[in-house]
Amino acid sequence: MRNSIIFIIIMCFVLSVGFIGCRQKAPEPQEAAEESKGLGEQIKSEAQEKIEEAKEVGKEMKAAAEEKMEAAKEVVTEKAAEVKEVVKEKAADVKEKMEEAKEYGAEKASELKEAAKEKAADVKEKMGEAAEAVKEKASEVKETVTEKASDVKEGVEKKLKWSEPETTDVQGIIEKSKEHATVEEQVKYLIGRANDFMNTEKFDLAIQTAQYILQNLDPNSLEANEIIERAKAALKSAAEGAAKGAAEGAMEGVKEKIGDFGQFEK
Repeated sequence: MRNSIIFIIIMCFVLSVGFIGCRQKAPEPQEAAEESKGLGEQIKSEAQEKIEEAKEVGKEMKAAAEEKMEAAKEVVTEKAAEVKEVVKEKAADVKEKMEEAKEYGAEKASELKEAAKEKAADVKEKMGEAAEAVKEKASEVKETVTEKASDVKEGVEKKLKWSEPETTDVQGIIEKSKEHATVEEQVKYLIGRANDFMNTEKFDLAIQTAQYILQNLDPNSLEANEIIERAKAALKSAAEGAAKGAAEGAMEGVKEKIGDFGQFEK
């Protein structure tokens, strides 16, 4: 690059000198030779000066470039050191934060684990208490249902079992029926009274009246048999309702116990 610049300078100088010489009047051959020689020496000297100047300029440019390169190198080195220190500090901060987070996480995990263990123990204890309460209440329910069922069974068996009329109402009706002259009239009277007992839900008295008809007046009375079947069905329904009511009452107690446990848990 530097040699190209010098060459261009020399060529420009030579062309300008030649152009000036051509415009002057041609001297004599001897004079022209001397003049040309002197001119060549002058051109050579000036060219040499230009070359030296160009060399000096090149040296200055090189020195300036080297100076700039050194300055840039120093700046880059300085900035790189600063960046390295910043990165190092940031890395130390990140490492410290990670250690803190690790310790915090381990501490919280331990606390959660202990809390879960305590809660599980409490739940287990409460479930055991609830199970015992339910078991105890179920036993009470079973005993209550058994007692009620036994009472109902005895009552039904007593009502369904035929015996001589124990109530004065039935006995009085039977005695009154004898006032009628014929068996048909007695049966008709007693059927009417048995239906009265059914309408007032005195099913046991209705059964006793109908059974008296079958045993003493008309063994084939369809109306008497029908009254007995209806009365038995009504007594059975009443017995089942009583047993169901007792069971539901006992279960309500169990539900209350379970509800109390649920409220306690919350």
